[in-house]
Amino acid sequence: MAEGQIPSLSGGSQETLPLSTVSDAIAEAARLLSQHGISQSRFEAEVLLAKVMVTSRTSFYTWPEQSLTAEQQSLYRELLRRRAEGEPVAYLCGEKEFFSLRLLVNRSVLIPRPETEHVVETALGHLGRVAEAGREPIFFDVGTGCGAIAVALLVNLPGCRAIASDVSGAALDLARQNAQRHGVADRLRLIEGDLFGGFKEKVDAVVSNPPYVGEDERDLLPREVRDFEPPEALFAGQDGLTVIRRLIEQSPVRLAAGGALIFEIGYGKDRAVRQLLEADRRWSEIEIRADLAGIPRVVFAQLA
Repeated sequence: MAEGQIPSLSGGSQETLPLSTVSDAIAEAARLLSQHGISQSRFEAEVLLAKVMVTSRTSFYTWPEQSLTAEQQSLYRELLRRRAEGEPVAYLCGEKEFFSLRLLVNRSVLIPRPETEHVVETALGHLGRVAEAGREPIFFDVGTGCGAIAVALLVNLPGCRAIASDVSGAALDLARQNAQRHGVADRLRLIEGDLFGGFKEKVDAVVSNPPYVGEDERDLLPREVRDFEPPEALFAGQDGLTVIRRLIEQSPVRLAAGGALIFEIGYGKDRAVRQLLEADRRWSEIEIRADLAGIPRVVFAQLA
């Protein structure tokens, strides 16, 4: 079998997959994806077919015998081939849901994950208290990627303003599109650069989902993460703390009185991060909150 060719259940090539109707296409695609170790094979088969047919997954249950055109079959086979090779569904579809928002994504940005929603929730609490005190909140999103955190916060805080940075111009283009898509572009300033990019204005919060995977953890990542998502958004030195150290060091001078640093951390990083914060006397309150799986995930540190 040629490299990159997808085997069908019968042992032929992907071209032999019976894809003439919705029900046949989903059944065969699900079995094929399952053969490639994809656990949510039927769900992903439906998501990809919905992309191809420009419809919703629910329509498949209403019209299971709907026919696929030759063009749709060809496109579906191509998406299945790429998924079987490990490419994430979010990249194949060009979208990912985050905090009930449909966000555009591509391979220039990290795919937003449910764990990062805890960063948004924590920041909403802090910035909401700023608004209740009669001030217009402003925050800085470091390493914004597709703009997931910034856009979610701005959508849920109508009186808020934001600045967001990224070293990738392609990522900032996507963040701009997502801000426009959700009607918050007029309250978001984008800066291309490292960390704060020379920005000097004081803000009420610095938020971030920084890279936090150590180089020695590279082989522990799933293939679809390691081989497809941008490495600069994943890896941060041997111990995974290179960017976090700089965030802790540089954030205090960017924060207004009572401001907070709120960021995501990876599994097993909580003790080292707490030690870094406690060694820096500029923080008065340090809290590390767990995600739904009980893993310490979100750091909240308030300026003394």
